[in-house]
Amino acid sequence: MEKIEFIRDTLRKYYDSHTVPAPPSIERREFGAGNDKKIDWRHMSFPAEQQLNAYLRSETPLYISYSAGYYEFPEGRPMPKKNWLGADLVFDLDADEYEVDCSHSKDLVCDKCMNRVKEECIKLIEEFLIPDFGFAHDDLHVVFSGNRGYHIHIRREDVHGLSQNARKEILDFITASGLKPARHIRRRGKHLLGPRPDDWGWPGRITRAIVDEIGTGNEKSIARRMGMSTSTAKKILAKKGLVLGGIGQGDWDQVNLDPKTWRRAFGLLAIEMNAEVDKGVTMDVSRLMRLPNSIHGGTGFIACEVPSLDKFVYYNDPVVLGDGDVRCIARATMDVVLKDKVFELEEEKQLALPEYAAFYCAAKGLVSIWG
Repeated sequence: MEKIEFIRDTLRKYYDSHTVPAPPSIERREFGAGNDKKIDWRHMSFPAEQQLNAYLRSETPLYISYSAGYYEFPEGRPMPKKNWLGADLVFDLDADEYEVDCSHSKDLVCDKCMNRVKEECIKLIEEFLIPDFGFAHDDLHVVFSGNRGYHIHIRREDVHGLSQNARKEILDFITASGLKPARHIRRRGKHLLGPRPDDWGWPGRITRAIVDEIGTGNEKSIARRMGMSTSTAKKILAKKGLVLGGIGQGDWDQVNLDPKTWRRAFGLLAIEMNAEVDKGVTMDVSRLMRLPNSIHGGTGFIACEVPSLDKFVYYNDPVVLGDGDVRCIARATMDVVLKDKVFELEEEKQLALPEYAAFYCAAKGLVSIWG
């Protein structure tokens, strides 16, 4: 059996027996779908959930996406004829964006890269979106993409009208773009002034990190994180109490250091502490995103909403396909873990896999469907 035939048949069986909930304001959303690519065609719309599910059952695309934007005429083309009405604020975090020392091919994922993207997602929420922008947990809809990462959808009406420039400013803040340490660590007469730990935004955030590092770190860790020599770090630790007390009052001159030393530390910690997201997705007010509760045709995983990132397991929780045996021929030698089960593949050997594992392995080119 051809891979695409098996995948389409499996998807059709799933959509025939499940209803995909409509996104909010479905009648104002543009939809796109694809088989060879994630989006081969777009400019579609559905008036209600019934028509969306009828489409999935009859056409069964491998990928289905919907717009972050709202339109008066979502089927209109070219884009200006849609009459844009606003857009959700969306963030996309994908394992491709991060440098992680993984040994697998780019098509696959592992605990290392998936834990990194989860950490970045938690950082974005807990260190930026909630404390700095004032969103509540209930405002944030975190969706596993079905493959390599997470999407965060914010659907509050007060974000709908944000322009591309406004969204860029949000990104600039989150990523610390344009942060100039010299503006925050500066001479005034004989005094070296700087932010205090209780200051808002990046100045306070970095100052708190510096205070924590000096308070609990050793010479080597201070030197590494703050970009200074161990002898300079030793000098700071020798006057730890004075340095921390001074910084607490905005006085960074309790130890005789060149201002460039503190500014370098400021810049390095900003790089370490920023949140890395796909900027293009957030800025694009017409972006199409994976439809929640649809099946990702490249994995067989459901793009599911994630109530708790801490508890979510990417190889267990989004697995929803059946477990009937499918005969396969392995095209690689490796272990695949799904639903806490280890499937041992040995190249050119025949084996039977449950449907969900056969779909995943076939989609990734690890097996061929036999029979």
